[in-house]
Amino acid sequence: MPPSETRQAILSAAITLMGRGGAGALSAAALAAEVGISKATVFHHFRSIDEIPVAALDLLTEQGIGMLDFTEGDLASLIAQVGEASFALVAANRGFVTAYFAFASNALFDAGLRAKLERSLARAKDQFAAVFGPHLADPAQARQLGGIVLASLDGLMLQYALVDNEAELREAWRRIVSALAREYGHAHRD
Repeated sequence: MPPSETRQAILSAAITLMGRGGAGALSAAALAAEVGISKATVFHHFRSIDEIPVAALDLLTEQGIGMLDFTEGDLASLIAQVGEASFALVAANRGFVTAYFAFASNALFDAGLRAKLERSLARAKDQFAAVFGPHLADPAQARQLGGIVLASLDGLMLQYALVDNEAELREAWRRIVSALAREYGHAHRD
């Protein structure tokens, strides 16, 4: 298997393992068994086991953004699409997302892990800013909007992973989209 496919297989296995058994199910031995590789191969692709859930979340974020159609619609419809992709991501990967939030809570007490998660969040914010940038005159506003959307969705997705209140959360997202569209609509790129 080529190295890029091996890395992808490790990340997919991490999503599967954490989805089945929570954050505690993730180990080099479990990943190696799931993928059919050696533990050494796992560490050839990742310096530490803590990097893997972060990279898996990055992969899911990229896949979620890849689901979006950027060719049509105004800023409000793009913001709404990002939320829809997030709901779909959690619905398809609820176990992993729940385990990821448990893993992320460890970052509150581990500066190294917190730094990895901060970099992951910055990448997600940049990806959102790239989505919104063509619709805003100022790149700083696109990054700010990306951060607001990311923070809002993190809170909504945590609740969605924990509680069966999808209708309530979708209504909250609709209202957030409406408020953001009003706030940033005046900054539209002509």
